[in-house]
Formats: sequence, structure tokens, C-alpha cells
Amino acid sequence: MLRTIKEGILSIRVDEAPPPRFHMGEPALQTFEGCEVDLTKGIAANLALKPLYRSELWGKIFRDLREGWLDMICTAATVTEQRKQVIDFSTPYLDTSVAIAVRRTDQARSVEDLRDHVNCVRIATTAEDAARQKMVLAPMAVVT
Repeated sequence: MLRTIKEGILSIRVDEAPPPRFHMGEPALQTFEGCEVDLTKGIAANLALKPLYRSELWGKIFRDLREGWLDMICTAATVTEQRKQVIDFSTPYLDTSVAIAVRRTDQARSVEDLRDHVNCVRIATTAEDAARQKMVLAPMAVVT
């Protein structure tokens, strides 16, 4: 039998600001839906457990798992060697890459065009790592 944080419950954290379609709505409501919700409901059913969802800021979600406050995370997360040392990842089910978004009217068309600007990125992400590597000289506002 699988040992969980709370008997009979699969405690799942999801990202508070996921990409569209991964999950939508409030975790505590019946209208909570999306492909990751369907996936985790299937996992919970196969384990004969009831899924219990809570959303968390990206910067805290891995810490919560490491410290044993939840059973699993279901969110778009890049598998890295560093993360694999502390997290047991599933087989990847999404292939994506880092992108930069600017206003249509903005003249920036490359990372170099952004080097002397203030740039925002989510903390504790591979996007933050990439931005720090590519824009070392630029000031950067880090948000959670």
C-alpha cells in the first residue's frame, strides 16, 4: 500500500499560475478542470485514493514536496539534473521551450535587444536560469 501524507488522500499541489488548459478554476470547487486535473484524478483512482488539490506559488511548490507536506506535484516543470537529485519525476508528458513575450509594438526581436531593459521572470524556474545566463548585465525583477 502506498503511504500518503493523509490516509486515503492523494495530496496534490498545482501551480497557482499554470499555462492555459493545464488546470483552470479553484482547486476546492467542482469546476476545477484541465488536463492535469484529469491526469491526477486517474492516478488517484488507480491508487484507490481521493485527490485533494491545493494551488501554491511556483517558488514554494518544490520545497513543499521536499519537506513532505504533500504527496505529489502536477505542473509543467522542466526536468533538470539538479531537480532529479531531490525529485522523482514521472515520464515527461509535455515538450516545450522557453520563450520571450513582448508587446506587438515593441521593437525587441532578440535577447540582445532586451539586455539593457528591466526584464521579469518567474523565480525558481528554468526560464529564470536562462534569463540570468543570457542577460547577465541587465537588471532583473524576480517575481514569484
